[in-house]
Amino acid sequence: MATKRFRNNAWAYTVRRKSVLPKPVHLTFKDEEEGDLYVAHLEKLLDKGIVPPEFLVSASKVATVRELVREYTAAVAVAQGDDRLLDIIIERDGQTLLTIVDYAWCENWVADMKRVRNLSPSTIRHYVGALARCMDWGIRKGYLTTNPLRLLPKRYATYTDADAVVAEKRIDQHRDRRLSVEEEKRVRAILAGEKPEGRQRLCMANS
Repeated sequence: MATKRFRNNAWAYTVRRKSVLPKPVHLTFKDEEEGDLYVAHLEKLLDKGIVPPEFLVSASKVATVRELVREYTAAVAVAQGDDRLLDIIIERDGQTLLTIVDYAWCENWVADMKRVRNLSPSTIRHYVGALARCMDWGIRKGYLTTNPLRLLPKRYATYTDADAVVAEKRIDQHRDRRLSVEEEKRVRAILAGEKPEGRQRLCMANS
């Protein structure tokens, strides 16, 4: 029987059949009923010795998002910001099979970042950019044939009215000016311990 558990707002399944599968199959579904039905059908096929083509992989082949990211970060000097984001992606979506990472999956992934995690558009773009660069490398290595993240429209990270129905609408915040010379002097003086005008410095009472 397959094992399953709920984590990161999704149901993660692990299917093992040493007699026909070279390695355990890891699947992730947002809907438990959909996952149960798919896994039950898969197990019936495996019991008959039938292995779907997408699971006919050797033990060394990169088959999941986790495996792709691990190969990528081991082979490439990844920027520190990307490295941190990819670690989070592994934690949340690492079990996802590369065979199901299509355009629909990418749209759902972005929607989840908006509607469930309520991330800002700039943060969403950082996540997408980090994984897209990883997948670009995967194509060059022959692990992937396409990168559906590159097909997302220009304003994919902007919250739509439909997104706002189920999540707080987030917008990018940009600083519209630099500190003036006088403002910078006052900030540096306060950081150095000078008392701000009109305020008393907090002092510790003598014991």
